[in-house]
This record gives sequence, C-alpha cells and structure tokens, in this order.
Amino acid sequence: MPKVSVLMPVYNTQEAFLRETIDSVLSQSFRDFEFLIINDASVTNVRDVILSYDDPRIVYVENEKNLGISATSNKGIGMSRGEYIARQDHDDISEPNRLLEQVRYLDSHPETGVCGCFFKVFPEIQKVKLPTDDASIKIRTVTEGAAVCHPAAMIRKNLLTENGIKYQDAYRYAEDYQLWVDLLDKTCFHNIPRYLFRYRWFGGNASVTAASEQAENALKVRLNALRKVVPACGDDDLLLFAKMYQDKKYRLDDADFNRLFPLLSGAYHKSGKSWEKKAIRRIYRRVLKQTDTGIWWHRWKWKHLL
Repeated sequence: MPKVSVLMPVYNTQEAFLRETIDSVLSQSFRDFEFLIINDASVTNVRDVILSYDDPRIVYVENEKNLGISATSNKGIGMSRGEYIARQDHDDISEPNRLLEQVRYLDSHPETGVCGCFFKVFPEIQKVKLPTDDASIKIRTVTEGAAVCHPAAMIRKNLLTENGIKYQDAYRYAEDYQLWVDLLDKTCFHNIPRYLFRYRWFGGNASVTAASEQAENALKVRLNALRKVVPACGDDDLLLFAKMYQDKKYRLDDADFNRLFPLLSGAYHKSGKSWEKKAIRRIYRRVLKQTDTGIWWHRWKWKHLL
C-alpha cells in the first residue's frame, strides 16, 4: 500500500499546464505514492495527455459525466489507498520536496491531521506566508478565512473517513474552506514555513471566473466558522455578522451591540480552549469598531468580556 495518495481532479486543463503539474508530482523526492488522477468528463485532450505518461504510480480514472470538484474529490478519497492524501490542483506545481517534508511532519506529529505550507503565486511571483501553529491557523480560519492552502495540503485519510467529513457542493468554490471548518474541532493544523508549492494565477482561475459565487459561499462558510465558537448565534444574529463582514462601513447601533455582546461574552466564558477565546476577542474587536456608541461603553463592555 502506498504511504501517500496524491489526489488530482482534472477538468479541461490546458495541456502545457497539465504537463507541468504531472511532471512536478512524478519528480517528487518522496517516491512512495500513488497518483490518482480523475478526469471529470473533460471535453479537451486531457485523456490523451495523461495516458501519454508511462508511470506505474499513475491511477487514471474517468468520470462518465461531469460531477464537479466536490463529488470528484469525494470519489477520489474513497478510492485512495494511502495513509495520507496530498491534494494537488491540475495546473499548480509542487516543489520537489513537498511530499517528503509533509510526510515527515505528519509522521512525527500524530496530533496533526492537516499539514500545509507557504506558497508562491506565479507567473508574477508573490510569496504567501501563512500562520504555522495550530492556534493561529484556527483563529484566522474563524475570523478571516482559510489559513491552509488547500491544493498544497496533506491530510490524514482516516481523519475524514472516521468522522464522515466530505467536500460539500453546497459551498461550491469554497468547499475547501468548509472542509477546514469541519475539521476545526477534530484535529490540529500546521503549515510548514517553507515555499513548497506554486499556485498558478491566471484568468481561468475559479476565483476569477466565478468570483461572485465564491464570495457568496465563502461568506456562508465564514458564518459557519463563527458558529463553531459562538454556537448560540441564531439566524438573525448571523445576519448582522454577515452585514458587517460584507461592508466594513456598516454600523451597528446600540440595540445591535446589546444583542451581540451577550452571545460573545457567554461563548468566551464557556469556552475552555485558548484559541477559541482569542478568536472571540478578535470578533469582538470587530464588533466594537463597527458600533456607533460611546467609547466609555466600549471599555466597560470590554472589561466585563474579559
């Protein structure tokens, strides 16, 4: 059985990009892996490109009809045989030691179920650093957005299968963010502080072609994340947070503030996790900044929250 299953859904990828990606995986210094490539009913020459490679580690699967990224990814997880699943997007590049370093970390840190890394955006090189420790990753996931680069992540397969966690198409284009939210209370996270991955940015990225739908679903996931640490939030409370997150200029009045404060204060005092308390404090600071009320009132409330 392979140690790692590299899982890569493919759909209508440009040949040059696809070859670069496949070459980067097959050239990994870590060799004990299967490369599970699932063609999601592409209408381009994807099949011919993949089958032109003669490498026994490649496991090629072709969907009879287009299932979408979530269903195809879930299918791949079910088929995978590795202890770890390394995600790989069909047009990005893994640096030669990516798998090696992630396997080493997970092998030596059994409490960690998700391991990412720093990455570079290309062709215009931009270096992206991410929080590295578990608490910082979780705080950012709740208060800002995903803090692990999904196509650069390695995940323990049993973490998903034993908890029944899957990608959810209801959050299309933000299904990876929802996956991290679902795992918040199930495991520890880590990002290796080295640039082991290159993320390709071009006009065909989903974040460009489906920006509106992605933003809408990312907001839904962020509210799901908030409810993880403030479980007493009702739908009307979440609507207030949604308005805040969508518009930094949106102002809460005293009634709104007095409605949200007991929720945050109660969650803060009930939580036994340090990272959750820090996340709640960060959310509370956002509420203060967007509330039209007296400074003395802010300070009094802040004192009592602590």
